[in-house]
Amino acid sequence: PRPAGQLRGLADVLALKVVDEAGAYVGTVKTLDFDPAGGTVDRLVAQAGGSGVPGIGAGNTTTVDASDVRSVGDDLITVATRRTSPDTN
Repeated sequence: PRPAGQLRGLADVLALKVVDEAGAYVGTVKTLDFDPAGGTVDRLVAQAGGSGVPGIGAGNTTTVDASDVRSVGDDLITVATRRTSPDTN
């Protein structure tokens, strides 16, 4: 656990699991997209399954807008339940 007020490093965030409000596994954080002007996170991309090697079984990815993030815990990120299918590679 991190001491109160200590920010997470990027490597810590990229290791987090992502689940929706219903508890369904969405994936693990693969990338974060930042707003270049403000430096805030615009969206995250979660990847489920696959090796992560581009073009070789990379699995499904799901893009989540920052406004759909409900909470960030020590072990996972909870996002709004999606009503659409994941992105395809």
